[in-house]
Amino acid sequence: MKTITKAIEKWDKEYEKDNKVYLETLNNNDDINKILIFLNKWGCRIPKIEFSKIDRELQKKLIGNKYIVKLKKLSIEDINLDKYKKEIKDIFEEIKSINKIGGTAVSKILHLKLPKLFIMWDIPISQHYGYYQNGEGYFKFLKEMKKDLAKDRIVQEEAKKKRTTIPKIIDEYNYIITRKSYDLYRIDNKYK
Repeated sequence: MKTITKAIEKWDKEYEKDNKVYLETLNNNDDINKILIFLNKWGCRIPKIEFSKIDRELQKKLIGNKYIVKLKKLSIEDINLDKYKKEIKDIFEEIKSINKIGGTAVSKILHLKLPKLFIMWDIPISQHYGYYQNGEGYFKFLKEMKKDLAKDRIVQEEAKKKRTTIPKIIDEYNYIITRKSYDLYRIDNKYK
């Protein structure tokens, strides 16, 4: 059985409850408070006392954001990433400029806003692939994921079977393979 299938099966077995929280948040992706709760569930450690301030700042940066509007109809499978490099890097850095919002949180926020395009990551995933958690690193990560996984037949089949997006399947796969408890393979941690 292929590594991708094994990883997705392990995700489904271990994180079924988390998928329900994800779907609830995805279906209410205009509710910044729900997004902040989701982020904390996945270890982003945003102090609850800061929620209202961060909520206001995220509202300002997300509502009507020209980059989100421009990228809204694109998917990871179809996008010419080089054509939108500036937009991707700029929106990543714009959201990351909010106090208490790091690269992990930015990727999750972007995914919740544009779930067919953006792939979630965290520090173990970015380190596994060797990318810094900044706009440039995230752009390179998306390029690698598009090249290596987005067009993969098994990834596409899993997305159809689970009625989810390809970026979500890639996230589940990456999450599993980057945890020590599931050592399918390792690659060198060279920062790109």
